[in-house]
Amino acid sequence: MSNERILSSRPGFTSKLVFDNDLGMGVVNEQNVDAVKESALRQRNEYQPGSLIGNTQAHHRKVAEIPETLYWLWHSTIGPIEADPTAWMKKIEEHNAFKTVTGRVW
Repeated sequence: MSNERILSSRPGFTSKLVFDNDLGMGVVNEQNVDAVKESALRQRNEYQPGSLIGNTQAHHRKVAEIPETLYWLWHSTIGPIEADPTAWMKKIEEHNAFKTVTGRVW
C-alpha cells in the first residue's frame, strides 16, 4: 500500500513524496514530455545536414532537447556533461525522441 503527498506542482510537472510499506519513502518527479518531444521533432525536421559548413561563427550545434527530470537524473547518475560527454551522447542516442539532429551525435 502506498501513500502520496504532492510536494510541488506546476503545469506539466509534479513532485510527490511517496510512502510505501515495502519500499519506504521516496520522491517521485513526473513530467509531461509531449511538448519537449514535439519541439525536438520540429527542430530535427528543420535541421539541414551540412548547414555549419562555411559558417565560421557557428561552432556548436544543439543535438537534443532534454526534459528537466531526465537531465537531473542523468546528472546524478553520470555526472555533469563536462565530466563525461560521451556517456551523455550515448544516453541521447538511447532516447532519440529528444534528438534535434539527424544521424549520430557522438
